[in-house]
Amino acid sequence: MSADLQLEADDMAVRLEEGIDLNDLRQSKEVILSLAEDQEQERNQDLLLDNDYFDPEDVLQNVFPEGEFDSDESESLFVRMGRNMHDVTGDGGVMKKILTQGVGSDLAPDALVRVHYNGYLEDAIEPFDSSRLRKTVKKFRLNKGEVFTGFDVAVNSMKKGELSRFLIKPEYAFGAMGCPPRIPADATLMYEIQLLSFVEKEGVDDYYSMTDEERRMLTFPKLRQVANSEKQEGNEYYRVNNFRRAVGKYRMAVRIIEDAHLKDYKEQQEQRKLLLKLYLNLALCCEKLGEVKHALYNCANAYRIEPKNAKVLYHYGKSYRMDMNFNMARSYLERAQRLQPNDSKLNQEIQELNKYERQCNEIEKETCRRMFSQPTGVTEDPAVEEAKRKARKKEECSPDFRKSVYGKLRELKEDTSIDELPMTTCQLSQPEISCILEIAEELDLDPVVRGTGQSTHMVVKKKKS
Repeated sequence: MSADLQLEADDMAVRLEEGIDLNDLRQSKEVILSLAEDQEQERNQDLLLDNDYFDPEDVLQNVFPEGEFDSDESESLFVRMGRNMHDVTGDGGVMKKILTQGVGSDLAPDALVRVHYNGYLEDAIEPFDSSRLRKTVKKFRLNKGEVFTGFDVAVNSMKKGELSRFLIKPEYAFGAMGCPPRIPADATLMYEIQLLSFVEKEGVDDYYSMTDEERRMLTFPKLRQVANSEKQEGNEYYRVNNFRRAVGKYRMAVRIIEDAHLKDYKEQQEQRKLLLKLYLNLALCCEKLGEVKHALYNCANAYRIEPKNAKVLYHYGKSYRMDMNFNMARSYLERAQRLQPNDSKLNQEIQELNKYERQCNEIEKETCRRMFSQPTGVTEDPAVEEAKRKARKKEECSPDFRKSVYGKLRELKEDTSIDELPMTTCQLSQPEISCILEIAEELDLDPVVRGTGQSTHMVVKKKKS
């Protein structure tokens, strides 16, 4: 069980379109495995890709493999390249050569795609345009006029994960006008494009243009299609660590699907399955954002759907641990461990819980020791009592307390296995709280105060790089 998105755990098992005859396997007959239609779509949507194909050093120089073209120097480089390429448009306007095969089905006509690319002029040493050099993924909708025609045609011909080289004639690029100063008139362009991922947006625009009454009339399959599109877009935001935007997409998907009119038990089960994934993804993003209460809320919704799901129990326990409710955290994590005793992520989280609880107890013991080692006494003279109270208010934290806190925070700073350290503050004096803040700042750590009143506590976190 992964601590990441629900979709990653689901990649371990798939449903086939037809069953397998074991007799055929025993007799060494050919067996063709076909994924069920929804499984093929889901795996195509959720497959994670290596986004680092183009090495930054390689981008700076357009290197072509030796022997790829013939040696007739009387012809231009692009003409020689074109001999080894496939004609996408049928008129030579866009030529293509696949460098790395992609996977999955063809793109939907209005898909939202994410690509990396390098664009070259003929005989140029450096690209005139490169998303890699900008370190920014290009994202656009197909066939909506958001890019020039040849680029649209090129990406339409690709599959997820594919890396291809294209020659684009000026009629499909910038024509007789060019695009000064970078692209001259009547220029043929060479692009190397990698399709990182895509989200099918079919029917989504129609949904958002409908009235509330029209939406209520939609069938469950239509609503599921729109919700899956929002979920996929949320996954894309998650993969680039934009957790806030991912949360917005997942919440939208929940709102779309949770009030759907269901015609039978099968649709009810499909709805529950999708909602479970969405609530778990929301819980994960809220954990990443440090929004513990929201994480617990989404875990509770997932728990109502499937209380014996190890992933649900794992995230519920982790969220309670982040909320410093160690007893509840241990309860859920141990239940998850009974279901998945050999899961490394789960066992690691239990170790993390033990460590947090031990550190918190040590700090509380130190606080109690300090309190009882400094008896205040009792006096019937109000003036003396007031003087002592003012003196205690002005006192600084003890050297032992400072040493103890420094040691704990230094351990947090150097320990790569933990990201934060909980600290109770309700029994600490203001000078001691100031001491913690001072040491945290000195060690470049980030203190965050959570809760109110007697439940107030501080969590010292490592700063994000």
